[in-house]
Amino acid sequence: MIGRKMKRREIEGLREAVSCAAVLEEAGFAVDAKGSTRRAVKFRRSSEIVIVTHEGRGWFDPLSEAKGDVFGLVEHLDRAGFLEAVEKVGSLVGFKISAPGWQSRSFVANSEFSVSDRWQARRRPWQGSSTWQYLHNERCLPTYLLRTAIERDLLREGPNGSLWAAHTNHAGDITGWEARGPQYRGFATGERRSCSALARTLQCAWL
Repeated sequence: MIGRKMKRREIEGLREAVSCAAVLEEAGFAVDAKGSTRRAVKFRRSSEIVIVTHEGRGWFDPLSEAKGDVFGLVEHLDRAGFLEAVEKVGSLVGFKISAPGWQSRSFVANSEFSVSDRWQARRRPWQGSSTWQYLHNERCLPTYLLRTAIERDLLREGPNGSLWAAHTNHAGDITGWEARGPQYRGFATGERRSCSALARTLQCAWL
């Protein structure tokens, strides 16, 4: 990857493909569920603390002024240069975080968090993600339709390679979702099971 000059779009692709949470988990950090919120997830490794923000795209160290994107995080943790950071981030493409999204199971499942909170805790799909590949490659949905659904916040990356397709009410609030994948199907409470969320979601994106 570093043997040739990388184009800007390749750098941006890596930035989108790898969450700061993946870097931290690979480095031995763990989620501090009690110190986390849906917008700021606290990771610990011994006395070190890193807060992940912006749906996994940003971070900051509350004990210093350090902050940045996923490349800056690798530079911060490994005392590495930018090229080394790019190489490290590239090696984590496809890295599976053990907990759903960037939160611990106990945090996500905690009853104090609403359906909307749980929805917002998941990452939006991006080109090449599990959800994107499933819908584009296996369900043969066109790129423009997927982009529209993502822009309208109707899809999320679910755990175990699944996707979440939103149900919304007339006010546009998230009331539930259907979880679908190559070998997975489930449902979150808050909407009638008789209606396919995936079909409804894509119909909303089409309109």
